[in-house]
Amino acid sequence: MRQASVRKVLGIMLSAFIIITAAAGCSNNSNNNAKGDAAQQTSESNGAANTEGNAAAQAGDMSALPDAEFSVMLGWNVPQLASQDAPVVKQVYDKTKVRLNLESPPANVDEKLNIMLASGEMTDAIVINNPSMAQKFIDAGYVIPLDELFDKYGGQIKENLNSVWGQLKNEDGKIYKIPSGYILPGADRMLETGYSFQFLTNVLEAKGWYKPQTFDELTALLQEVKEKYPQYIPMSLALGTESFFTNMVKTLAGAEGVRLYNDYVWTPDDKLIYKYKDAGIRDSLKWLNQLYQQGLLDEESAVQNIDGFKAKMASEKVFSSIGSWFDNMYEANSIFTQDKKPFRFKYFLLKGNPEVAKTTYDAYGANYDSGVYISSKMKDPERFMQFVNYLNTQEGNLLQKGVVNFDGEDKDGYDYFITEEEGKKYIKSTTFQVNGWQNDELFASKRGLNTFGFLTFSTDMNDHPSFTYQMSRKELDFSMWWDDETKRANEGYGEKGTDWIEEGRSTGWDYTDIAGLNFKPESAEYIATTKVNQLSYNTIVKLILSASDAEFDKGYDEFLKKADDMGIGQAEAAMNQMYQDRKAEWKQ
Repeated sequence: MRQASVRKVLGIMLSAFIIITAAAGCSNNSNNNAKGDAAQQTSESNGAANTEGNAAAQAGDMSALPDAEFSVMLGWNVPQLASQDAPVVKQVYDKTKVRLNLESPPANVDEKLNIMLASGEMTDAIVINNPSMAQKFIDAGYVIPLDELFDKYGGQIKENLNSVWGQLKNEDGKIYKIPSGYILPGADRMLETGYSFQFLTNVLEAKGWYKPQTFDELTALLQEVKEKYPQYIPMSLALGTESFFTNMVKTLAGAEGVRLYNDYVWTPDDKLIYKYKDAGIRDSLKWLNQLYQQGLLDEESAVQNIDGFKAKMASEKVFSSIGSWFDNMYEANSIFTQDKKPFRFKYFLLKGNPEVAKTTYDAYGANYDSGVYISSKMKDPERFMQFVNYLNTQEGNLLQKGVVNFDGEDKDGYDYFITEEEGKKYIKSTTFQVNGWQNDELFASKRGLNTFGFLTFSTDMNDHPSFTYQMSRKELDFSMWWDDETKRANEGYGEKGTDWIEEGRSTGWDYTDIAGLNFKPESAEYIATTKVNQLSYNTIVKLILSASDAEFDKGYDEFLKKADDMGIGQAEAAMNQMYQDRKAEWKQ
């Protein structure tokens, strides 16, 4: 789930459609489309919720129903949740009479979920991105099967997924999750890279808008920064926050052209190996250690948490970093914009070395791992399913997307308006929304944007024939989001507002064939992988601080041997067997 993330972004390449994701992710409601005109946002049919087993889409007006309230634990950390008075939240309530009390977990989501498992204290619904974790809740009886609820009240969701509906089934044949932020089958997908290397543009501008291409070129650049710009830390990391560490490893894998999916690398010879056994990932981590040895890496990186890191970025103390460009540079760029600074952070997609044929920063595919699970505590699961099913109609999807002006005018107070291009109607962001993202980092929460996206299909950079309102072709040109300084910098590099489309395609890879391969929580393979992952986080961080190449290599070899002793080799074998079994099944 972009996963993800679920927030618009402002940076050198400012996008209207990126989500965070915690998972993932995570992708959610960035550019949904809907049926009809202004009347459609109020109602096309006045029938109440279908309570007699009809599987047809719930598209009626639920405003006459009694109020309902549900608590939901999200699957990612959200610094600022929208209030019930936010315009988008309010218009969803007015139509459905449903309120959601959203809870945001800490950065370590699994830790929160494990606490819930141990205590038995559940919210009404839980967003879980990790299938192995979800299985624990299923085995404990804390979440309920949804097959009958889908048959009676989930007709639109079933219709949306159509041929891939069976992918939601658990190994016991039952369905326990509502798919979260899913892509409609047959959608035309456009990718924007989420992982990257970020740099301050003033130094790059002084070098004639220089753009490093490889790790060696970046090392030389950081050496120059250290010598000529002592006010900057050449590179800083927040390895004290595990999610930052995870995103950093994904970024390094992308630069090396490694197809990393969760804990395993899909090799060119069609095998799955534990990620830290991959030579490319090892080489990139060794390169980081070499930066540390040369005094180019922030000495506080190993213990620095994400808040301290962001404070350094925003206070102009850091030249570069690695990982999720939204997480790393959004707040700093927002402050730079407000203060009218003559620079921004800008991201690039480097290659580990010139021999890398194709980078792999973007992973995409049909993956229904992330889901919303209804707990056994929920008192009215029927009403909740009706509500969610409505959000999965074109009308409901548009309602939760934002406040839309259907009269064709770009007006203040609206998030979107319906426009016409070449005789066809499209949906487009208003100037009010564009300015809001540029000038107020809390704009999304104040408006309630992206609050319900995890409960419906995603239109994050994709179009589908069923969308009555596809996103404006002009909205694909991200230059509409650039402020003057951003525009100046991008012009310095000769970049256009549509370059991201080809960039995403050139670095993307399809993980569909290996998506959803997971061990059972009680299995020896699951336990071994979990323990090795816990060991790897602490060990790799320490290895980045090694005093020499020899010390790094010795420590890395010892770590791999210990991982094998702990059972990671058996886990690899089991993962490959699951993969071969799947291929055989899919050929039938």
